[in-house]
Amino acid sequence: AVIMMIKFGLLLAGFAVMCFANQNDVKLDGDNWKWVMENFSGFNLWTRNETFTITTDSDSTIMLSCKEIRVTKRKGNTCPEGKLIFNDGVSSATYCGSHENVLIHSKSSKMVADYVIPQNSGGVFYCEGKSVHPPKSYETVTVKPGASIKVTSPETTEKDEDKAYSFSSTTGSPITLKCTMKLDKPLRTGQCAKEILTIDSGNGPQESCGKGQVSATGTTIKMRVETLRATKGQVSCVVKG
Repeated sequence: AVIMMIKFGLLLAGFAVMCFANQNDVKLDGDNWKWVMENFSGFNLWTRNETFTITTDSDSTIMLSCKEIRVTKRKGNTCPEGKLIFNDGVSSATYCGSHENVLIHSKSSKMVADYVIPQNSGGVFYCEGKSVHPPKSYETVTVKPGASIKVTSPETTEKDEDKAYSFSSTTGSPITLKCTMKLDKPLRTGQCAKEILTIDSGNGPQESCGKGQVSATGTTIKMRVETLRATKGQVSCVVKG
């Protein structure tokens, strides 16, 4: 009977190790990216169950950018050896195997990432996060007929910046915005990840990134520029009345 109790106790202990995860709470605010899931001291190797609860302000959503996700996967099977699950309360996504440059955008202000791994196994992943919200303020620029105004954002490169502009005609006649981008290139999926130029001339916001030129025409044009210090991104624009 004593031996059976010992075996049962060991079974419960093993079950507890498998079921209970280390808890990590992360709050995102402001406009900058920050590491939310990293284990640099351990070469980003995770060997036990982890739960990451990521939150932001109630009027915002969450963007995660995972440079790498690598969790053991048997050929032909659906994540039996371990998995990384992202759940925002509306939908969920499960990853195993090898993935690069994964971009995940929540539909709510809270996201839970559950990492489940069997004993004596491990996985590699590291992700940055950012609070996504409408611009907190706009720099208003009025454009007179015949005027030509140059705007560069950020004014100096190597700067984390999230800045928004609202260009409007003084007479109600159309104005034209032309921009040259030197931003981080899009992911292989075509998505713009960290450096983004967003322009809305009345037909809804349009996102662009990478290198090239973008133009728009309207009586009111809203523009948002999101750049990173590390990539030295910059957008140079001219708006004409």
